[in-house]
Amino acid sequence: MKKAISLCAALMMASTCALTGRAAPGDPDEVVASVDGVTLLRKDMDKAIDTMMARQSSVPVAPAQTCLERKDLEKAFIVRFVINTLLRNAAEKEGITVTDEDMIERAKKMKFPLEKIPWETAREFFKDELLQEKLFQMKFLDAVEVDDAEVEKYIEEQKALKASIKIMEDRSNSLEPDQKAVKRAKIENLKNQLAGGADFAALVKEHSDCPSGKNGGALRTFRRGQMSGEDKPFEDAAFAQEVGKVGEVVETSYGYHLILVTAKNPATEANGGEPAQPETVMVSHILLNAPSSLLRLDVPTAEEARKCLKQKAGFEQQRIYLLELRDKAKIETVIPTKGWLYED
Repeated sequence: MKKAISLCAALMMASTCALTGRAAPGDPDEVVASVDGVTLLRKDMDKAIDTMMARQSSVPVAPAQTCLERKDLEKAFIVRFVINTLLRNAAEKEGITVTDEDMIERAKKMKFPLEKIPWETAREFFKDELLQEKLFQMKFLDAVEVDDAEVEKYIEEQKALKASIKIMEDRSNSLEPDQKAVKRAKIENLKNQLAGGADFAALVKEHSDCPSGKNGGALRTFRRGQMSGEDKPFEDAAFAQEVGKVGEVVETSYGYHLILVTAKNPATEANGGEPAQPETVMVSHILLNAPSSLLRLDVPTAEEARKCLKQKAGFEQQRIYLLELRDKAKIETVIPTKGWLYED
């Protein structure tokens, strides 16, 4: 008897970028993917993708921002379903399990809004994530041996890289204050022009250093908590400003910004089968590059170097392992399979 795996993990792992296109008509009960009897039905895939598209429909998106056509999203959705199912089945065969306590602990660590999203919706995502982590640890990381000579070589390479970056910083910092002062004066001038009635899109096109300047400075929708560190002020300003208003100059690790909020979507509670949605905002901006610093690099300890080398070796072994799982499994999909699950 065939069983249908929950789509929550596949949905949460799929891309959430702006989408275009409508679902092509088809048999809702068509099996679009099957992995050793675990099936994904078209109606379930379409429902998940339609939900994602509806989430974006209230926000104006420039054509150039559309990063996936529907057919590409369907392919990505199916591939993620296959990978998750292969690894989940493999973990279960190895006797690997995770408890609700494990999943809740991970959710809290990620500051996941458990009070807003039904646990049955969220648990499948965390279950797959933890099963795969434990499988990876058992099959690869625990089995990889890294000798002391490799660790010492890695540390020396990182020391040399840090030294070269320090030289670059010393050369650049002598000019940085003057350069930043010029940029700051320019962004303040642009702010004054906007206050006097200048067209935001025109100033973006002429002055912004961000690639989004070609599209009126528009960025994709984002939610609270996606930015941190030196970039957190951008997020704070975006959520604090009124729609249609340009705020004060904001400084981030990229430089100076003038932000125009174009749309806000309030948070929504879970309703029936639809999960809760966080508050989101969409903005356009003018960016004048004035990076606060170059890359900072700490020389790793021996323990950190060993862990990094083990992970690097483990990732390659995992790629080979997944290919082996693919070749041994009975996989049927409605998309061409050549080259879509790691290249041989």
